[in-house]
Order: sequence, then structure tokens, then C-alpha cells
Amino acid sequence: MEISQPYKGANAHLKTTYYELLNYGNSAVMVGMIVMWSGAVANIPTGWALCDGNNGTPDLRDRFIVAAGNSYNPGNNGNPDTHQHAVNPPQTNLSINNAGSHTHSFPSGWYKRNFSNGSKSGIDTNGNDIKKQNTQSSGSHAHSGTVNIAQFNSGSSSGPNRPKWYALCLIMKV
Repeated sequence: MEISQPYKGANAHLKTTYYELLNYGNSAVMVGMIVMWSGAVANIPTGWALCDGNNGTPDLRDRFIVAAGNSYNPGNNGNPDTHQHAVNPPQTNLSINNAGSHTHSFPSGWYKRNFSNGSKSGIDTNGNDIKKQNTQSSGSHAHSGTVNIAQFNSGSSSGPNRPKWYALCLIMKV
């Protein structure tokens, strides 16, 4: 019995190869072989099963396939890769410049007038009212400081980390 090729159009050559295997390649298709199927799950051919963990198939839904070899044995599986980004910000030196020499006034809470016992306020104002006094000018100057931020990791990421993709069913000959 020959199965006809119902597909036409741009992908007909790909599906023709599959139908040729169905019709003529029984000796080339062995139980346990897994192939990609671009048709609907409901249209999987007789003798084949979706690789969903049932009917003796591995569950390959939503999985990337890795070739077995030196690092992986057939049947091994794993979870998505995780990664961290190490952030090592450089030491930063700051320089804060002002607009030149300047003085500061004394706040009113720093002095007291009219001591009843005749004692002095502790700030030598040469007899002048402290409210009219300023600090000594330090001249034009700058302030500098250093900011150190320790190296840190950005945290783990376990979301999908894959290239552009196209979903196909993986089916196994049963």
C-alpha cells in the first residue's frame, strides 16, 4: 500500500522525503529512531509516537536536543543553564571644588549673651557681638574623597537562553 503525498507548495520536497521513507524505507527506519515532524500532533502517522514520555518514548517536549558523545550519554538530560555576571566597578576618586575662599557665620545656637555671672561664652570675639563674627577664611580649596564599591555578582538567571527557534514535534518509531 502506497501512502500518497498530500502536501504541495514550498515545503513539499521535505515532506516527500518523509513519505518516501514511509513507503519504501521500512528497512531504513528502525524502532527507536526519532525524527522531527512538522505536522499536527493529531496527524502523527501510525507506527510513530510523540516523544512525550508515553508509549516508551522519552519526554522531549520543550527541550533542546544535545548530541551524545564525550560529555553526554544517550538518555542524559539537564536543566537550563544558569549564569552570573560579575560586576567589578572601578575605584572612583571625587574632587569637589567650591567657588573660592569663603567664611561661615556662627549659628545663633552657638552663643549666649548676658551671662549673669560674668563668665565668657568660650569664643574669643575680642569683645564684639558674636552674631557679627565669621570664621577665618581658609582660602580657595577643594575637598577630595574616594568611593570604593566592592565587586558583586548580579545574581543567577535561569530563564531561557537560546537562539531563535522553530517548534517541531519529535516522534519516535514504535
